Amino acid sequence: MPYRRLDLLASDVTLEDITSALGDYEPADLFLTKRNDGMDLASIVLDESYTEPVTDALEKRFGKREHFQLLVYDIAARLPRPEQDEENAQPEQDKPESKARISREELLNDLEPGSRVRGIYLAQVVISCIVAAVGMIRDSVTLVIAAMVIAPLLLPSMSLALGTTIGDLRMIFRSVLTSIAGVAVGLALSVAIGFIVPFDPQVGEIASRAVVSYTDLVVALAAGGAGALAVTTGVSASLIGVMVAVALMPPLVAAGLFLGDGDFASATMATLLLASNIVCVNLAAMGVFLIQGVRPSNWAEKNRARLAVRHALVVWLVLLVALVLLIAFAEPRNLMK
Repeated sequence: MPYRRLDLLASDVTLEDITSALGDYEPADLFLTKRNDGMDLASIVLDESYTEPVTDALEKRFGKREHFQLLVYDIAARLPRPEQDEENAQPEQDKPESKARISREELLNDLEPGSRVRGIYLAQVVISCIVAAVGMIRDSVTLVIAAMVIAPLLLPSMSLALGTTIGDLRMIFRSVLTSIAGVAVGLALSVAIGFIVPFDPQVGEIASRAVVSYTDLVVALAAGGAGALAVTTGVSASLIGVMVAVALMPPLVAAGLFLGDGDFASATMATLLLASNIVCVNLAAMGVFLIQGVRPSNWAEKNRARLAVRHALVVWLVLLVALVLLIAFAEPRNLMK
């Protein structure tokens, strides 16, 4: 059973206060110490699935006290092994509602960097673009997969979906800017490569990105859902990159190569594939976050989140319908390839 440790720092904290705030969420361990500076430090060990409701409860109870801090730690191991805890655990029907995912705060901590344009992010875009372009020109599946593993466009997509789900307008705005910056840098570099480096547009890794079908929408939806599900359950980001980046970086590079080569018709098809994947990945990720119960903590934020989700769903669904129509229009061209 995964555990988390919550360290609560505040003034005038008592065990009775903490027990009252926890309610039915019974901790595996709880102790309180008085620091030399007069502040109280409480450490709470509890089931991972209780982290979000307990964090919300503690912030509500102690958030306005002097020097309030609440830190969440992942417990890698706990000795002795907690068999006795499981034997004496509450019956399932008596347990409070828990969430089969990491907490909202942990999600924000993991995905917030994806909403910022930083040097390391742009460097990853450049490296991934070069590797993908070389792999596609040489028709090397291995190199294209290597570019997928870098996955620079993953975090902005996931952070945009999360920001929409919780109604964080600042995170939404930053994620959109980060995505635009990544796409712009990748497109500019791949156009330059396509203009300078001669290549055969008929090789499999390039030509396949100039063909769009409804199955590409299904794959992108599945990839976005898998990525968001992995994020909410704490799976390594590199594994998520393998699942999601396949839908983003290769068509972006293909569009740039075609543009650099002057093949505007094929570039349009690759751009359509890229747009289809971006829309589907974000729509599926937002859906998974909603199904997983990712919500803001207070009433005002919940109202703002509901509005953000409604508006985003309308935008993504309208775009999806438009893409379906464009794909239907493009089908005759695909059949001629």
